[in-house]
Amino acid sequence: MIVSVIIPVFNDPRIETCILSVLAQDYPGDLYEVIVIDNNSNHTTSEIIQRFNVKYVREDRKGSYFARNKGLEIATGDVAAFIDADCVADPHWLSELIKGFEDPHVGGIGGRILKSEPQTWVQVHSEDLAEQQLTPQYLPFHDAPYIVTANAAYRMSILRSLQGFDAEFQSGGDVDLAWRVQAAGFTIVTTPDAIVYHTDRETVRGYFKQYFTYAVWHVLLFKNHRHNPGFFANTYPFSGLSGLLFSVMPAMLVRKLFGKPRRVKKRDLYIEFVKYVAIICGNLYGAIKFRIPYF
Repeated sequence: MIVSVIIPVFNDPRIETCILSVLAQDYPGDLYEVIVIDNNSNHTTSEIIQRFNVKYVREDRKGSYFARNKGLEIATGDVAAFIDADCVADPHWLSELIKGFEDPHVGGIGGRILKSEPQTWVQVHSEDLAEQQLTPQYLPFHDAPYIVTANAAYRMSILRSLQGFDAEFQSGGDVDLAWRVQAAGFTIVTTPDAIVYHTDRETVRGYFKQYFTYAVWHVLLFKNHRHNPGFFANTYPFSGLSGLLFSVMPAMLVRKLFGKPRRVKKRDLYIEFVKYVAIICGNLYGAIKFRIPYF
């Protein structure tokens, strides 16, 4: 089975370690190609890419889904495997990722996503991407699962028939694709043995922006995939904030009654607080942007 590995990048020097890890796979070298799509990056990024024996293509329209679709245009594989520039692939990643395609009903496969070695306290305390993608993920308003393109593969024939990703999305296009693949009659599965290592956001600002962006584009997913979309209340961030409050209150009570501090993992609580607030703000912005009653 021939595989096309597709990597979009925009001004990210980590593309070097990503490419090196993909070229070091134990999968036969004559059975896979590596396509790196420069999404209108600076000269430094393009120079890094062109040092390697990979297919280099440029996509000037900003957006990772424009870039991935550009890669699909020149891909020659039976399967398209996706990884992001801020990820590093385990040497067995590719061979493990495509095993599930032995089942003809499987249309897409997601692999496990582990944290890279953290460098900042935000990375230490941040949540695992897609809960490590040990199982397919769900959004509260849709009953079909999804996988994320930081570590995923699809049959090329399905991607061709669906015309690739919907590039209207700036985030969430991988969710949209997974749902359309299932609507076409195929299943989505995950495998824990196909591993990539993902670098989390380094700062509170970056972490907030990450979840804010997710939340904005979840509203468009709701609008596009929910039949007769009416008002929808996303209770997840509010229940999360309530849980944080109840985890802090006992410590405050102990301090009040006995004058003794009770240890609370403040940084864990703070980073969770940032996530929940980002989701609420993103949902509100998305509701206004896409004119849909989603809160």
